[in-house]
Amino acid sequence: MDGQTDGRVNGGGLYFTIEPQDVVVEQGGSARLDCEAKSIFGQPTIQWRTDDGTPINFIGENYRSQLANGSLYINSVYAGSSELTGSYQCLASVDDVGAIVSRTATIKLASLPGFEKEPQDTMVYPGQIAYLSCTLPASSSLLKIQWLKDERPMVLDENRMTIMPSGALEIDDVQIQDVGSYRCNASGYGQYRLSNKAQLGLLTSDIDQGSSPPIFIAQPSQQVAVEGSTVTLECAANGYPKPTIFWLKDGVSIDLGSFDSRYRKIAASSLMITDLKEADHGSYQCRAENEVETLDSVAEIIVQVPPKFIKKPEDKVASESQDLEFECEIYGKPEPKVTWLKNGERITVNEYWQIINGNNLRINGLLAIDAGIFQCIGINPAGSVQASARLTINQPKKTTAQKATTPKSVPKKKLLYRPLYNKTWQHPSTLLGHTLSAFTPNPPLSISPSDDPADLPGSVKYPSSLYDPDTHFVDDTESIESIEGSVPSAPRNLSLIIVTARFVTLRWQEPENTNGDILNYYIYYKQEGVQRERVVNTQKLEAMISSLQPSMIYQFRIVAQNSRGPGASSEVLQVTTQSEANVPGPPMNLEGHATSSASIALSWDEPQVINGRISKYIVTYTEGDVEERTRETTSTTYELVDLVPYTEYSIRVQAVNENGPGAYTRDVLVRTHSAQPTQPPHNVTLEAASSTSIIVRWEPPLDGQNGIITGYKIRYRRHDRRFSPNSVTTEGNQRLYVITGLEKHVIYQVRMCALNVNGTGPWTEWMTIETYENDLDETNVPGAPSHIRTKSMADSISIWWNPPKDQSIKVRGYRIGWGKGYPDVEDQVLDGKQRFFTIESLEPTTEYVISIRATNEAGEGQPAYANVRTIERSVSEYVVPLIPPVGLKAIVLSAATVVLYWTDTTLPKSQYVTDNRYYVVRYTSYHHSSNPRYKYYNATDLNCMINDLKPNTQYEFTVKVIKGKRESPWSMVVLNQTQEAAPTSPPRDLSVHSVEDRPTSVILRWQPPKQPNGPITGYIIFYSTDNNKWDRDWLIEGVIGDKTEFVIKMLQPSTTYYFKIQSRNSKGYGPFSTTVSFKTPQKGTVDRFIYQDILEKQMIPYARKNMLNI
Repeated sequence: MDGQTDGRVNGGGLYFTIEPQDVVVEQGGSARLDCEAKSIFGQPTIQWRTDDGTPINFIGENYRSQLANGSLYINSVYAGSSELTGSYQCLASVDDVGAIVSRTATIKLASLPGFEKEPQDTMVYPGQIAYLSCTLPASSSLLKIQWLKDERPMVLDENRMTIMPSGALEIDDVQIQDVGSYRCNASGYGQYRLSNKAQLGLLTSDIDQGSSPPIFIAQPSQQVAVEGSTVTLECAANGYPKPTIFWLKDGVSIDLGSFDSRYRKIAASSLMITDLKEADHGSYQCRAENEVETLDSVAEIIVQVPPKFIKKPEDKVASESQDLEFECEIYGKPEPKVTWLKNGERITVNEYWQIINGNNLRINGLLAIDAGIFQCIGINPAGSVQASARLTINQPKKTTAQKATTPKSVPKKKLLYRPLYNKTWQHPSTLLGHTLSAFTPNPPLSISPSDDPADLPGSVKYPSSLYDPDTHFVDDTESIESIEGSVPSAPRNLSLIIVTARFVTLRWQEPENTNGDILNYYIYYKQEGVQRERVVNTQKLEAMISSLQPSMIYQFRIVAQNSRGPGASSEVLQVTTQSEANVPGPPMNLEGHATSSASIALSWDEPQVINGRISKYIVTYTEGDVEERTRETTSTTYELVDLVPYTEYSIRVQAVNENGPGAYTRDVLVRTHSAQPTQPPHNVTLEAASSTSIIVRWEPPLDGQNGIITGYKIRYRRHDRRFSPNSVTTEGNQRLYVITGLEKHVIYQVRMCALNVNGTGPWTEWMTIETYENDLDETNVPGAPSHIRTKSMADSISIWWNPPKDQSIKVRGYRIGWGKGYPDVEDQVLDGKQRFFTIESLEPTTEYVISIRATNEAGEGQPAYANVRTIERSVSEYVVPLIPPVGLKAIVLSAATVVLYWTDTTLPKSQYVTDNRYYVVRYTSYHHSSNPRYKYYNATDLNCMINDLKPNTQYEFTVKVIKGKRESPWSMVVLNQTQEAAPTSPPRDLSVHSVEDRPTSVILRWQPPKQPNGPITGYIIFYSTDNNKWDRDWLIEGVIGDKTEFVIKMLQPSTTYYFKIQSRNSKGYGPFSTTVSFKTPQKGTVDRFIYQDILEKQMIPYARKNMLNI
């Protein structure tokens, strides 16, 4: 493979300065492959190996050796030495750092290939073109081609003779002295090869040569070339009159006259393109045209783009148990195959080493042995690139362990528990999981439905909502002493809330001794018996762990972190994920290619996970955004037939076993080949332009184009049919053509058809038009254009018109103006032959005023106006919607968090997403507003956790699936209410008033808190004569229930008091209100009222009665 590298690769601190390149060696010659690397960590060691990874140790080698500079040297290569030729790589390594591997270089033995095309006997008329082929395989560009005439080396007449890049000889304006025998000589590598002989002769005729259509004597062929190279499309044609040759790309004429154009003509009519660009990829038409006929010869240029980095991997520093992702994005055509290496060895993908998000490498649960240098290599037929990055694993700091003691002040509490088989205690909240020691191994315990008193039908179980997460549990083991400034103790009561086949939800309580604010909680988890432990973090007391495997035993533990660092680990919670339907995994290596304009061939390999016997495969395919169709087969190959020409299909495959359909492959996109058009041009109109010309207008076929339209063929004749029709061919992007050179006041017939690379489509019916008897007047301005029609879209308006009604006045052009609300803010001048224009880049749902005027040499005529409103931007109506998700469930975890999960019936039983679909969750607080304020959450899996909700609030949730341009309606709505939380706002509008006739009493009134987060169960009133006292030193009154006023008695007269209030609910106390001051009335005859307050406060009934008798 010819390859290119991106030069120096310096990621990871180790990089190549020289990489080996491909070598072609003559018989018996020597070969050398150079390799040089540098490193910031010291001098690298260079080793060589074959491309299968087998190292070369050079012991006992007679031909191969390694030079002092690291190069591989082979002293002699012969035809029988197959072990010496082939592919090699060099490995550069630095001890204790890592290694990188070079590109693959190939050593080939030179050989002279045979001819693909040789010259053939040729007869032409004098003055025509002769073309003699001499073509070698494309890989033989280093060979030299020479031509012999009559067995002698030719002396080229450079004005008429050209040796083409293919090796062919082209002679223009053939003369009598050119007659003779010709052959070509290919030489190189010390060898030569002669082609057969071909005779060039002249045709003669006793009568004048009659008209003849073009005949191609050389036609362009498909070229596959690398970006930046030069390609030549060879084309030559003879005919009488001599044809005019011009070139088109995808039906649009190529400008060969531009001074700085990369396109130029060589020889008589061949096309050379230099510095090839990706945009040059496409279909090229060599069009030969004379008065008899127009012919096209078509070839495709396939531009290959060498791989290039969009994003390179970067050096990473990480800690053990973390998940890490190396990014690598490579672009090229064809799409490069990306491979990841670690220290020069290919990485095997598994659950812990994954390729995600295209070509990124993800390592789950880092270990110390994962440190090294990682290479991302991209290869396609045009070349290769590589980049490397170093991974450094932080070693944990050694810390002095503090002695664990039992706090004497903490009393033992006896709580409900049940013993486990391993003699550890289990809190009621962990009924779905089992706790193990975090540091000592214990036998695994399975989870069965009998462990759960709140079993529900379906694939997901969750504990009873009666479980109180605030219930504290203290075991009889020793705890770490709470020391000022130390790390937190272990989080408590780790429990399982939800378990499915692929995710679990956990909840825990904060450590008994936080020793400061908790910054993070780290959830460590691993499969039982597996060394790799993964970690995720959160600041909440719950977490959802996804991407788990079905029917696996996992162990979870929680570590809290404060400003001093991570603390002690919780006990281990062991969980068995639920089983999943034993359906097959996705089939491997799905490939497809078009075999015709109506068929696509598919092939794939068996799934890696079969789970039984594969009974059949289901092939699902869709054309654009229309409804999906399926086919079934028992083979790993299939041909889709009866397809639409030149149409892109999205295809995926799934395997079926006795348990049902399995996971889909990723979609592959395949376009069918093009075919001849099956419909004629649309909306063809004729208009007399003058006494000697006709304007033909048309639009492309509405359907049945079956490929890119490369041109339109127009035939015209006099109505009396005594004359044979003439034909012209336009470019594919033209929509009108002016037929000139006609006779005055004569009726003509016109018809036309569409062309593409496969040929011509059906013709329209003959249409008639009469030329003017005299040319048109231009002494007066034209009238207003007539019959204005418009069609509005969201961002464009199309406008059609007819010429002014008085057609005796010549129209040379039209001027269209438009603007929002009034015309002529912007304008466009058009040719007088135009009858259609599209105004683009407009705003949706906006009123535009459009004017159109006809013009000639005398000036502009009167305008015609149209008021048009653009429409609202919307999704195409023809897009077939997907089926919405079903079974949406919302499980409340806390006052702010809900876990959602659902079922996608368009997925297999395993409910495993393997394609590019994603889900959108919509939610809002439940109310009956006509304009609710929705929030949205995107999920790539069938579950998600939403944690920005308000406490004690009912929410509605719905979900839809989106895949490409298609999406489903919203699912059915589910409702659930978040848990209560302590009030987060204070009581409002606190006011203090005196009580009439009671100077020592005051009445307080207030409004409930704006955010009670649950039913208010009471209020606490604080009051004091000293606003600077600690809260604990203020006097307190309790108010039971949701009352919003209260009388405080036994106050001192003429004293300033300060009042504040806080609310409470079942979850705790809220913040204080703003402090309000109040001064009681002055001392007067208040003694009996004081006495009365004392009696009332002591609540002595008979005292109240006696008081009234005083």
